[in-house]
Amino acid sequence: MATVQPHFLTYRAALGDGALHPGGPRATGWLLDVLDLHDGQRVLEVGCGTATTLARVLLAHAVVVDGVEQLQEMVRAARARLRLAGLAGRARVIRGDGAALPLAAARYERAYCESVLGYQDAAAAAAILAEVHRVLRSGGRFVANEAVWREGVAAATVAATNARALAHFGLRPATEWAWGVDGWTSLMRQAGFTVLAADPLPPGRRGKEAFRPRLALTEAYTFLRRARAGLSPRLWAARRVYHRLLAAHREDDNLLEARVFVLEKPTVGS
Repeated sequence: MATVQPHFLTYRAALGDGALHPGGPRATGWLLDVLDLHDGQRVLEVGCGTATTLARVLLAHAVVVDGVEQLQEMVRAARARLRLAGLAGRARVIRGDGAALPLAAARYERAYCESVLGYQDAAAAAAILAEVHRVLRSGGRFVANEAVWREGVAAATVAATNARALAHFGLRPATEWAWGVDGWTSLMRQAGFTVLAADPLPPGRRGKEAFRPRLALTEAYTFLRRARAGLSPRLWAARRVYHRLLAAHREDDNLLEARVFVLEKPTVGS
């Protein structure tokens, strides 16, 4: 009987790897810069994956973070990572849907996501934006690092690229429609946000971050998960399949660009 590889996100969860967003860890650094965190704030991550970014936030700032993640395998990995790094006391990882957040209104000063909005269909993207707007406090900030279609990419190209990606990975590289930056900022304004910026991911490297021993522990967690996955025949077979498929989709990157959206929930009465 043929071995069926796991869904791509389930496979990445088995590796303990959450850096699926454009630009990887470098882009996370830029996102956190513009998120403008301050000690004492309550922060939300939508689609926290295996908590790689969530751990960085907790180690850099005296904040409390809630992460919401839909995939159970990611939730388990995220909780294990935070326990290993001694961060579980300042964070919750909640299994839930970003389009129906199981959270109280006006609870957070800051929220962020990485590659969560970008590949949703129009209805789900609008629902996630509405939910983030609901749970943010007045004047709160939401930052999203997302892959969006470049201006001028034809609708037929978008449809064909999405169909191939869905067949191979179970998710699109970007939204179902040929939305560029203008399409996304329009949707964000419809959700009630003020768009402060929608900038391309800056080129080059950021300055090196200060070494934190507990951050090394979270990276060790990823290493151990990958080593364990290498002992699984099923995951080893999936690795070969996905390595080939990712190579076949490399040209898709030319159709996309990484954008960092900075949004604000307007202050009541402003």
